[in-house]
Amino acid sequence: MNSIDYFKLQAKNLYRDFKTQTPVVGKSKGGFKYNYSRTYFQIYDIISDFDIDEENFTLMNAQHVIAKIAGFDKWTTLIKTEGSELELAKLLFEHQDKIDSITWDFYIADCQSMNEDKLHAETQVEIFKQVVIEDYIFDMVIDSYLITDDVRQIIREIEQEDKHKSQIMEKESNHTSISITCGKTTDSFEKLQKLCREEAEKLSKTITISNQEKISVPFWTSDFPELIGVGKFSRDENGTITYTFNFDETTL
Repeated sequence: MNSIDYFKLQAKNLYRDFKTQTPVVGKSKGGFKYNYSRTYFQIYDIISDFDIDEENFTLMNAQHVIAKIAGFDKWTTLIKTEGSELELAKLLFEHQDKIDSITWDFYIADCQSMNEDKLHAETQVEIFKQVVIEDYIFDMVIDSYLITDDVRQIIREIEQEDKHKSQIMEKESNHTSISITCGKTTDSFEKLQKLCREEAEKLSKTITISNQEKISVPFWTSDFPELIGVGKFSRDENGTITYTFNFDETTL
C-alpha cells in the first residue's frame, strides 16, 4: 500500500471508530458525551487532544486529525507531499508507539551534526528502518494514538468486563424495581400474610436469580400503600427458588 492510500485508510479507520459511539448512560467519565468501541485509535485521547466536537465529526474532520498526528498542518498538505518525505511520515505514524517525532528530529539533528552533512528524507527512511524497526535502539514508553494488537486485546477484555458489570447493574436495577401489591389495609394482618405468601409463590416460579444472589421484594397493600412485609428470595443448592418473609418492618 502506498503512503497516500495508507493515510486515507487511517482517516477511514478513525471515522469508523468514531461512528461506534453510543450515548453515555448515567454519569459520564472525563466529560465525554458518548462511549466508543475502539478498534484502531485511542479515540478518547484524540477527542480531548484535538478538541473534537462529538456531535459533529465527519470523514473530513478525521482526515484533518490524521494529518496533524502525522506532523502536517492540514490534510491537503499531506496529500501534496511526495516520495521519501511522505514515506518517512508514514513510518513515524506507524511506529508512533516506539518513537515520537520530536525524539526523531533530535536524533537526526545529532546525526547531521556528527556527519556535518544534511540527511535527506530518503536517507532518513533507511536510517529509520534500521534503528527503529530492526534494531529498536530507542528504549522509550510512548503514548500512541494508534492501538497496537496487544493494546487492542486489553481494550477488548476491559470492554467485556464493563459490559458484564453493566449487565449485572441492569439486572440488579430490574430486581430492585420489583414490588408486589396485594390485599387492603382493612384486611386482617393474618389474611395479608397469607396473600403475601401466595404472591411470593407465584413470583418464585418466574423470577430469575443467579447463584448466591439474594433479592428483597417489598409487599404493599393495594388500596393505600402500606408496607406489609419484605420477602427475601434466593436460590438454594438444588437450583430451587426459595423465600422467607420479614413482617417486622410492616407499617400497618
